[in-house]
Amino acid sequence: MSWSIIRTSRFKKGYKDKIPELRARVDGAIKLLVSCNDPRDHGSRKYGTLDKCYGHDIDFSHRLLYAVDLAKKELYLLRVCSHKEAYGSS
Repeated sequence: MSWSIIRTSRFKKGYKDKIPELRARVDGAIKLLVSCNDPRDHGSRKYGTLDKCYGHDIDFSHRLLYAVDLAKKELYLLRVCSHKEAYGSS
């Protein structure tokens, strides 16, 4: 059984606003995540306001935030953003 991809509206908006080169990198990261047995292995676990989410680095300043439901084999794409966009300006 393969992974189902669920794109949130926040992900869709952030993805659309990125330059084509960054979108291509995001597409590659998504292919990597759905091709493995456990996408959590390719990201770093987040805590605090993003508890139970994972971040996969796209480049130096951008990351793909996602959540995983292992039981349903669903990959939730939450955001493509910078650290500041993810955690706010505090």
